[in-house]
Amino acid sequence: MNIQVASSAFGHGQRIPPRYTWHGRNMSPPLHWSDPPNACKSQALICLDSSRHLYHWILYNLYCQARYVNQALPSVETLASGSKHGLNDFGQVGYCGPVIKKGESREYQFKVVALNDYLELPCAITGKIFETAIDGLVLAEGELVGYFRL
Repeated sequence: MNIQVASSAFGHGQRIPPRYTWHGRNMSPPLHWSDPPNACKSQALICLDSSRHLYHWILYNLYCQARYVNQALPSVETLASGSKHGLNDFGQVGYCGPVIKKGESREYQFKVVALNDYLELPCAITGKIFETAIDGLVLAEGELVGYFRL
């Protein structure tokens, strides 16, 4: 089963607006997605620079009833909903938007993953720990791909 992921800020394959990048306001974009499978116990959301395999965002233990996140989520370890932020590959908790040099263009994957378990993990986990933790738990996933160029 695939999850459909979209944003009101940009479409699949389109340019990510500067306000959602490190070069702008560096705020997380609004995202929404379709229903996960019935066996879902939790969901996770990540943003990954696929060419360098760098995590820009890890948000896990979202309730299975969640179908969206608003823009500009606070960069705190635990959100009011109980969802937890991981540590991005820039050493920060929460979202860090695209960071590139002038003349570069990179592709970013915003993925939603439905899991068959709740992740009993501390806050501020790394991408490597996250990948190990979800191994064998993925029921469905989907992605929205955007690019950024300076």
